[in-house]
Amino acid sequence: MSAALGIILKPEDNTMQVYGGIESKMEAKNEADDTKVHMDDILSLDISLDRKVIVTGQVGFAPSIHVWDAETCEQICMFRTKEGSRGIAAVAISPC
Repeated sequence: MSAALGIILKPEDNTMQVYGGIESKMEAKNEADDTKVHMDDILSLDISLDRKVIVTGQVGFAPSIHVWDAETCEQICMFRTKEGSRGIAAVAISPC
């Protein structure tokens, strides 16, 4: 992770894929649409045992948690916490 981006390095061809990094309007973070990507720094990350699913949590006043595909960098789902949470300090993927 780097700031608000999730980065997957493919060592076989030395390329990378990025979760996030879409073009968006210039607006305050607390007013921006964070349903598709993180709008603030990623604070926590976990990878499933089969290395196919990634979950990331961000810092912020009403932080979001994003679950995304490690192979395609496409979003699977997104959760938003209530205002005042301040950040997602830890995330985990359960094998079940």
